[in-house]
Amino acid sequence: MAQDLSKTEMEIMRKIWQDGGEAVPSELLAFFNEKGKNWKQQTLTKMLTRMEEKGMIARKRRLVRAVVSEGEYREQQSRRIVEEVFDGRLEQFIAAFTGNTEIPEADALILKDLVKRIGRKDGQG
Repeated sequence: MAQDLSKTEMEIMRKIWQDGGEAVPSELLAFFNEKGKNWKQQTLTKMLTRMEEKGMIARKRRLVRAVVSEGEYREQQSRRIVEEVFDGRLEQFIAAFTGNTEIPEADALILKDLVKRIGRKDGQG
């Protein structure tokens, strides 16, 4: 399972995902320096090393490849939050997320449809 990412690591991952899951470090460095980061090669290398240790990327020669897709990362992080913060209780998460207030009808219909589809996958619907 992929680990939590810092804000900067997440920026790097978003760029890699945006580029189809692969990137060249020199192009990453140029992209972030154009955005005003003013990183040195050593700074990027250190971040990529940490991200590799976290299981997010793999480096081979002069290529950085995402090991975890954006969807997989979001799913893992969402599950982790529900498990750790809400004792695995999805209804507690939804109640906290909505502030126990009414949600728009369109959102409620989407949630109902989602629950039905998930129930069918589990053989319950």
